[in-house]
Amino acid sequence: MYKYSSILIVEDSLADLKHYVSLCQKLSLSVVTATNVQEAREKMQRHGCDLALVDLHLTAMEKEVSGIKVIHEFCELWPNSSVVAMSSDFHDAVCRKALRAGAQHFLRKPISSGTELSVAFNLAYERKRLLIEKEQKFAPYSLAFSPKSQALQNRHPYGLVLSGDQLKAIEIVTKHPHIPFIILGETGTGKEEIAKLVHKKRCEEEGVIPFVTVNCASLSHDLIESLLFGHRKGAFTGADKNTAGFLGEANGGILFLDEIHCLNIEAQSRLLRVLNNGSYHRLGDTAELYSQFQVIAASTIDLDEQVEDGRFVLDLRSRLTGIDLHLKPLRARMNEIGDLIALYFVRSKLAISDQALSELIEKCSKYYWRGNIRQLYKALEIMVIQAQFQDEPLSAKMLPEFKTMLAPAELSEIVEEGISINTIKTEENLISIDLCLEAGKDLKTIMDELEAHVIKKSMSRYPRLSDLCRDLGISRNTLDLKRKKYRLK
Repeated sequence: MYKYSSILIVEDSLADLKHYVSLCQKLSLSVVTATNVQEAREKMQRHGCDLALVDLHLTAMEKEVSGIKVIHEFCELWPNSSVVAMSSDFHDAVCRKALRAGAQHFLRKPISSGTELSVAFNLAYERKRLLIEKEQKFAPYSLAFSPKSQALQNRHPYGLVLSGDQLKAIEIVTKHPHIPFIILGETGTGKEEIAKLVHKKRCEEEGVIPFVTVNCASLSHDLIESLLFGHRKGAFTGADKNTAGFLGEANGGILFLDEIHCLNIEAQSRLLRVLNNGSYHRLGDTAELYSQFQVIAASTIDLDEQVEDGRFVLDLRSRLTGIDLHLKPLRARMNEIGDLIALYFVRSKLAISDQALSELIEKCSKYYWRGNIRQLYKALEIMVIQAQFQDEPLSAKMLPEFKTMLAPAELSEIVEEGISINTIKTEENLISIDLCLEAGKDLKTIMDELEAHVIKKSMSRYPRLSDLCRDLGISRNTLDLKRKKYRLK
């Protein structure tokens, strides 16, 4: 008997979708549905289904076989799960394309019975099991299928470069999911990767559980309550059905709140109640609902400072007190850059010579990396594409160089141990830290004035705020908050 508990069904025919849902429910499967590629992508991010049933031809208007996109992304996101593809197209080429994309079995539509599905699911399970065993035996991730790559995996079994303290923190919140977990660090330091690792470890121990990611910085102010808490049909114009919201979808699993400091005060207050007892109300509904989940929050800004500035609810910060994990920027952990680069090639299953790898590590070690690990990996990705385009072996000379990889040009000197810096040069004047100290200003006031000056000067040099954010290494939402804080126009 197949060993699945949940299934994602992707089918654009509502009649067929209803039929498949009924058959799968009779097989005691928890069902998640989607009718197009975008919806499937969103459901895959939120729900950790261990099986997918995907129609290859999702829309008659698309010339390409759009279900292949779903299979590719599902296999990448949930590599240990299985996929059964289905189509009314009887050509063998369609079947072969689905199998090459990652499907373990292929069904020809129409599908009439649960028995037919059950047999397909059994075959998919066995094929996936054999494939995993084969990969583990013959070719676990490899740089060039060398002993060095295996040693690298043994040092970093989760594909992340983590310290002993970080691993200990992850272990604690995995075994004790009631403990809040806050991950602090600059953009690109790997906060979401840490959250995904906690989810992966919990799935290994408990079975598949939901993992719902909420980018608080991208939530529209008008829709924030509906998206977080759900809404009742008819609650507002366009509300044509009941929704559970992110909180309801996270029930029994993990709610990852990225950039949590971007939530407005009202949403923070409502979230506090949910975290206290699990109860909440959908928009336009009086019925009390309940959701129990592990909360993992991430922020690029110190939440305690946000509380002091009146931008974060004190009670919510207290409720989130648990394990705080601070991720250092890449420039402060250059001793790890070699392993980070090697792991990129391991995870990408790309071969690179030892000499080219050494030269690449040496070259990357000279940069500042304002965008941290995310920027490093993006640069490596472009390098790989360049090598493939030119049909040449990977080499350090193909690594692109962007301005944001360099140290900020505004600093007249680099602060190093044992070196005292009294001024920071700008085009207009000099900010004298000595004068600030003589005036009796505290450190926070000095740093605020310095930050405001840097942002103001940078704004005058960039016609587009997006370029300014990229150069300073901050998000647009963070920039807006700081402009409001310092009253900069």
